[in-house]
Amino acid sequence: LGESTEIFNRKLFSKMAGVENLFYSPYSLESALIMADAGAAGDTKAQMEELLGITDLDSTLKSYNDFRNITQPDTAKLSTANSIWIDSEYIKKAGNINPEYSDKVGSYMGTVAHTADFAKDTQGTLEEITAWVKQNTGGLISDYKAAADKNTVIDIINAVYFYGKWQNPFP
Repeated sequence: LGESTEIFNRKLFSKMAGVENLFYSPYSLESALIMADAGAAGDTKAQMEELLGITDLDSTLKSYNDFRNITQPDTAKLSTANSIWIDSEYIKKAGNINPEYSDKVGSYMGTVAHTADFAKDTQGTLEEITAWVKQNTGGLISDYKAAADKNTVIDIINAVYFYGKWQNPFP
């Protein structure tokens, strides 16, 4: 897991170099892309795995699961949460959410799949997503603004929550 995250981060950072006030979580971005990769096939899957620097998705997913289950010290808390919001009209056309996919990302990454109504109730769906983010970040991100709109088919979200005392605190 650490090696693939580092490979991905180097590629991403080299493309973003020079951007002022750059702040991102390679782990979060990689998590979202791996959730997409788990449902991809063919050339798309090959390209995603090349970008991510992984050769075996199942091993990577197992590493994510192992990381999520590490016993944490009482002095700090790090938790991650993943969700996928899939438009209900898309699900109707597709027939259903592939159970193999939802089982895989659910069991390895703790991903919860939600049915959303982006087309008919965009505002309500955005409010649900914002509430999910608030709940899964210990209330620290209470005003998350999803970029989804009425044309969104799938929205993949990773939230990271960290609480702990820094060795060298900052204001």
